[in-house]
Amino acid sequence: MQIGLMLAVAWLFGYVMKRLNQPVVLGELLGGILLGSTGLGNISPDIYAAVFPIDNTISTSIDGLLKVGMLFFMFAAGLEINLVHFRQCKLIIASTSLLGGLLPFALGFGMVLLFPSLWGQTNRPMLLALFMGTALSISALPVIARILMDMQLIDTRIGITVMSSAMINDLIGWSLFAFILHDLEQGNSAGNIFSTVLLILTYAALILAIGQWLIQPLLRHVGFFRDWQGGLLTFLAMLIMLAAVGCGKNWHTRYFWGVFSRHSDRSKPRP
Repeated sequence: MQIGLMLAVAWLFGYVMKRLNQPVVLGELLGGILLGSTGLGNISPDIYAAVFPIDNTISTSIDGLLKVGMLFFMFAAGLEINLVHFRQCKLIIASTSLLGGLLPFALGFGMVLLFPSLWGQTNRPMLLALFMGTALSISALPVIARILMDMQLIDTRIGITVMSSAMINDLIGWSLFAFILHDLEQGNSAGNIFSTVLLILTYAALILAIGQWLIQPLLRHVGFFRDWQGGLLTFLAMLIMLAAVGCGKNWHTRYFWGVFSRHSDRSKPRP
Protein backbone atom coordinates (compact mmCIF):
# COMPACT_ATOMS: atom_id res chain seq x y z
CA MET A 1 0.00 0.00 0.00
CA GLN A 2 2.81 2.41 0.87
CA ILE A 3 4.65 1.82 -2.41
CA GLY A 4 1.46 2.06 -4.45
CA LEU A 5 0.44 5.28 -2.73
CA MET A 6 3.88 6.84 -3.18
CA LEU A 7 3.92 5.93 -6.87
CA ALA A 8 0.40 7.30 -7.36
CA VAL A 9 1.21 10.63 -5.69
CA ALA A 10 4.53 10.90 -7.57
CA TRP A 11 2.78 10.19 -10.89
CA LEU A 12 -0.02 12.68 -10.21
CA PHE A 13 2.24 15.58 -9.21
CA GLY A 14 4.74 14.67 -11.93
CA TYR A 15 1.95 14.84 -14.52
CA VAL A 16 0.93 18.29 -13.26
CA MET A 17 4.50 19.55 -13.58
CA LYS A 18 4.80 18.06 -17.05
CA ARG A 19 1.67 19.91 -18.12
CA LEU A 20 3.29 23.09 -16.77
CA ASN A 21 6.42 22.37 -18.88
CA GLN A 22 8.50 21.77 -15.76
CA PRO A 23 10.76 18.77 -14.93
CA VAL A 24 8.67 15.83 -13.72
CA VAL A 25 10.99 15.26 -10.76
CA LEU A 26 9.92 18.59 -9.24
CA GLY A 27 6.36 17.28 -8.97
CA GLU A 28 7.59 14.01 -7.52
CA LEU A 29 9.57 15.85 -4.85
CA LEU A 30 6.61 18.08 -4.03
CA GLY A 31 4.31 15.05 -3.78
CA GLY A 32 6.78 13.33 -1.46
CA ILE A 33 6.89 16.35 0.84
CA LEU A 34 3.10 16.58 1.00
CA LEU A 35 2.71 12.83 1.57
CA GLY A 36 5.46 12.64 4.18
CA SER A 37 5.72 13.75 7.79
CA THR A 38 6.09 17.41 6.80
CA GLY A 39 2.73 17.48 5.01
CA LEU A 40 0.35 14.66 5.90
CA GLY A 41 2.13 14.01 9.20
CA ASN A 42 1.29 17.54 10.39
CA ILE A 43 -2.16 17.84 8.82
CA SER A 44 -3.45 14.44 9.94
CA PRO A 45 -1.05 12.54 12.23
CA ASP A 46 -3.52 9.66 12.71
CA ILE A 47 -3.87 8.97 8.98
CA TYR A 48 -0.12 9.28 8.53
CA ALA A 49 0.51 6.81 11.37
CA ALA A 50 -2.00 4.38 9.84
CA VAL A 51 -0.47 4.55 6.36
CA PHE A 52 3.17 4.70 7.47
CA PRO A 53 3.35 2.77 10.76
CA ILE A 54 6.63 2.46 12.60
CA ASP A 55 7.72 -1.01 11.51
CA ASN A 56 11.36 -1.94 11.07
CA THR A 57 10.56 -4.73 8.62
CA ILE A 58 8.61 -2.44 6.29
CA SER A 59 11.18 0.35 6.58
CA THR A 60 14.03 -2.04 5.76
CA SER A 61 12.19 -3.47 2.76
CA ILE A 62 11.33 -0.08 1.27
CA ASP A 63 14.84 1.23 1.94
CA GLY A 64 16.30 -1.74 0.06
CA LEU A 65 13.93 -1.21 -2.86
CA LEU A 66 14.83 2.49 -3.03
CA LYS A 67 18.56 1.72 -3.00
CA VAL A 68 18.24 -0.80 -5.85
CA GLY A 69 16.16 1.69 -7.82
CA MET A 70 18.77 4.39 -7.26
CA LEU A 71 21.52 2.04 -8.44
CA PHE A 72 19.86 1.42 -11.78
CA PHE A 73 18.78 5.03 -12.19
CA MET A 74 22.34 6.33 -11.80
CA PHE A 75 23.49 3.66 -14.26
CA ALA A 76 20.85 4.89 -16.73
CA ALA A 77 22.06 8.46 -16.23
CA GLY A 78 25.57 7.34 -17.13
CA LEU A 79 24.25 5.75 -20.33
CA GLU A 80 23.33 9.22 -21.57
CA ILE A 81 26.79 10.73 -21.14
CA ASN A 82 29.03 11.38 -24.14
CA LEU A 83 32.69 11.39 -23.09
CA VAL A 84 33.68 13.39 -26.17
CA HIS A 85 31.77 16.35 -24.72
CA PHE A 86 33.45 15.74 -21.37
CA ARG A 87 36.93 16.04 -22.84
CA GLN A 88 35.97 19.19 -24.73
CA CYS A 89 34.56 20.91 -21.63
CA LYS A 90 37.30 20.32 -19.06
CA LEU A 91 38.03 23.99 -18.34
CA ILE A 92 34.34 24.89 -18.22
CA ILE A 93 33.65 21.96 -15.87
CA ALA A 94 36.47 23.00 -13.53
CA SER A 95 35.36 26.63 -13.32
CA THR A 96 31.67 25.67 -12.95
CA SER A 97 32.51 23.25 -10.16
CA LEU A 98 34.62 25.84 -8.35
CA LEU A 99 32.08 28.65 -8.52
CA GLY A 100 29.11 26.33 -8.04
CA GLY A 101 30.60 25.11 -4.78
CA LEU A 102 32.12 28.32 -3.46
CA LEU A 103 29.03 30.52 -3.82
CA PRO A 104 26.63 28.40 -1.70
CA PHE A 105 29.45 27.66 0.75
CA ALA A 106 30.11 31.38 1.21
CA LEU A 107 26.38 32.07 1.68
CA GLY A 108 25.99 29.35 4.32
CA PHE A 109 29.22 30.29 6.08
CA GLY A 110 28.43 34.00 6.09
CA MET A 111 24.82 33.43 7.18
CA VAL A 112 25.99 31.97 10.47
CA LEU A 113 28.61 34.64 11.18
CA LEU A 114 26.47 37.62 10.12
CA PHE A 115 23.27 36.52 11.88
CA PRO A 116 24.41 34.61 15.00
CA SER A 117 21.13 35.26 16.83
CA LEU A 118 19.27 32.98 14.39
CA TRP A 119 21.21 29.93 15.56
CA GLY A 120 20.99 30.27 19.33
CA GLN A 121 23.89 29.84 21.71
CA THR A 122 26.82 27.82 20.42
CA ASN A 123 30.32 27.39 21.77
CA ARG A 124 31.78 26.77 18.32
CA PRO A 125 30.33 29.30 15.85
CA MET A 126 33.12 28.73 13.33
CA LEU A 127 32.43 25.00 13.20
CA LEU A 128 28.71 25.67 12.78
CA ALA A 129 29.50 28.09 9.94
CA LEU A 130 31.61 25.43 8.23
CA PHE A 131 28.80 22.91 8.72
CA MET A 132 26.17 25.16 7.10
CA GLY A 133 28.45 26.20 4.25
CA THR A 134 29.33 22.59 3.45
CA ALA A 135 25.71 21.44 3.70
CA LEU A 136 24.63 24.04 1.14
CA SER A 137 27.51 23.33 -1.23
CA ILE A 138 26.75 19.60 -1.57
CA SER A 139 24.50 18.84 -4.54
CA ALA A 140 21.82 16.18 -5.01
CA LEU A 141 23.31 14.29 -7.96
CA PRO A 142 20.34 11.94 -8.62
CA VAL A 143 17.90 14.88 -8.66
CA ILE A 144 20.16 16.85 -11.00
CA ALA A 145 20.35 13.83 -13.33
CA ARG A 146 16.55 13.47 -13.34
CA ILE A 147 16.03 17.15 -14.14
CA LEU A 148 18.50 17.00 -17.03
CA MET A 149 16.93 13.78 -18.33
CA ASP A 150 13.41 15.20 -18.10
CA MET A 151 14.55 18.27 -20.03
CA GLN A 152 16.52 16.10 -22.50
CA LEU A 153 19.72 17.99 -21.70
CA ILE A 154 21.85 15.28 -20.08
CA ASP A 155 23.69 14.37 -23.30
CA THR A 156 24.39 17.97 -24.24
CA ARG A 157 27.33 20.25 -23.48
CA ILE A 158 25.49 21.93 -20.61
CA GLY A 159 24.34 18.57 -19.24
CA ILE A 160 27.88 17.16 -19.19
CA THR A 161 29.11 20.33 -17.50
CA VAL A 162 26.44 20.27 -14.79
CA MET A 163 26.75 16.54 -14.00
CA SER A 164 30.54 16.54 -13.91
CA SER A 165 30.66 19.69 -11.79
CA ALA A 166 28.14 18.21 -9.36
CA MET A 167 30.26 15.05 -8.97
CA ILE A 168 33.38 17.08 -8.20
CA ASN A 169 31.49 19.26 -5.72
CA ASP A 170 30.06 16.21 -3.99
CA LEU A 171 33.46 14.57 -3.61
CA ILE A 172 34.96 17.71 -2.10
CA GLY A 173 31.87 18.51 -0.02
CA TRP A 174 31.44 15.08 1.53
CA SER A 175 35.16 14.90 2.30
CA LEU A 176 34.95 18.23 4.11
CA PHE A 177 31.79 17.03 5.83
CA ALA A 178 33.70 14.03 7.16
CA PHE A 179 36.28 16.32 8.77
CA ILE A 180 33.52 18.43 10.35
CA LEU A 181 31.75 15.39 11.78
CA HIS A 182 35.06 14.13 13.09
CA ASP A 183 35.51 17.45 14.89
CA LEU A 184 31.99 17.23 16.32
CA GLU A 185 32.01 13.61 17.39
CA GLN A 186 35.70 12.75 17.65
CA GLY A 187 34.69 9.35 16.40
CA ASN A 188 37.20 8.87 13.57
CA SER A 189 40.81 9.77 13.24
CA ALA A 190 41.98 12.12 10.51
CA GLY A 191 43.99 9.23 9.11
CA ASN A 192 40.85 7.17 8.65
CA ILE A 193 39.15 10.05 6.84
CA PHE A 194 42.11 10.51 4.49
CA SER A 195 42.23 6.79 3.81
CA THR A 196 38.50 6.73 3.04
CA VAL A 197 38.84 9.56 0.51
CA LEU A 198 41.86 7.83 -1.03
CA LEU A 199 39.95 4.55 -1.31
CA ILE A 200 37.04 6.30 -3.05
CA LEU A 201 39.36 7.88 -5.62
CA THR A 202 41.23 4.60 -6.14
CA TYR A 203 38.03 2.64 -6.57
CA ALA A 204 36.63 5.16 -9.07
CA ALA A 205 39.86 4.91 -11.08
CA LEU A 206 39.64 1.11 -10.96
CA ILE A 207 36.06 1.19 -12.24
CA LEU A 208 37.10 3.49 -15.10
CA ALA A 209 40.02 1.21 -16.01
CA ILE A 210 37.94 -1.98 -15.94
CA GLY A 211 35.19 -0.34 -17.98
CA GLN A 212 37.63 0.99 -20.57
CA TRP A 213 39.93 -2.00 -21.00
CA LEU A 214 37.79 -5.02 -20.12
CA ILE A 215 34.03 -4.41 -20.25
CA GLN A 216 33.95 -2.33 -23.44
CA PRO A 217 35.97 -4.83 -25.54
CA LEU A 218 33.88 -7.68 -24.12
CA LEU A 219 30.59 -6.08 -25.13
CA ARG A 220 31.97 -4.88 -28.45
CA HIS A 221 33.64 -8.02 -29.77
CA VAL A 222 31.78 -10.91 -28.15
CA GLY A 223 28.62 -11.73 -30.10
CA PHE A 224 27.22 -13.86 -27.30
CA PHE A 225 24.57 -11.28 -26.34
CA ARG A 226 23.41 -10.40 -29.85
CA ASP A 227 20.60 -12.95 -29.80
CA TRP A 228 20.09 -12.90 -26.03
CA GLN A 229 18.97 -9.49 -24.86
CA GLY A 230 17.82 -10.86 -21.51
CA GLY A 231 21.33 -12.15 -20.94
CA LEU A 232 22.78 -8.71 -21.67
CA LEU A 233 20.45 -7.11 -19.14
CA THR A 234 21.39 -9.72 -16.53
CA PHE A 235 25.10 -9.20 -17.23
CA LEU A 236 24.78 -5.42 -16.81
CA ALA A 237 22.73 -5.85 -13.64
CA MET A 238 25.48 -8.09 -12.27
CA LEU A 239 28.10 -5.41 -12.99
CA ILE A 240 26.00 -2.74 -11.28
CA MET A 241 25.57 -4.89 -8.16
CA LEU A 242 29.27 -5.79 -8.02
CA ALA A 243 30.18 -2.11 -8.32
CA ALA A 244 27.75 -1.32 -5.49
CA VAL A 245 29.40 -3.90 -3.24
CA GLY A 246 32.76 -2.21 -3.66
CA CYS A 247 31.70 1.41 -3.32
CA GLY A 248 29.17 1.19 -0.50
CA LYS A 249 27.06 4.38 -0.41
CA ASN A 250 29.01 6.26 -3.07
CA TRP A 251 26.60 6.68 -6.04
CA HIS A 252 29.26 8.03 -8.42
CA THR A 253 30.75 4.67 -9.37
CA ARG A 254 27.34 3.39 -10.52
CA TYR A 255 27.27 6.41 -12.76
CA PHE A 256 30.72 5.50 -14.14
CA TRP A 257 29.47 2.04 -15.12
CA GLY A 258 26.74 3.72 -17.13
CA VAL A 259 29.22 6.04 -18.81
CA PHE A 260 31.31 3.17 -20.12
CA SER A 261 28.37 0.98 -21.09
CA ARG A 262 27.19 4.00 -23.12
CA HIS A 263 30.33 3.66 -25.24
CA SER A 264 30.13 -0.07 -25.84
CA ASP A 265 29.13 -1.46 -29.24
CA ARG A 266 26.62 1.04 -30.70
CA SER A 267 25.13 -1.67 -32.91
CA LYS A 268 23.67 -3.47 -29.91
CA PRO A 269 20.25 -2.41 -28.63
CA ARG A 270 20.52 -0.17 -25.56
CA PRO A 271 19.13 -1.75 -22.36
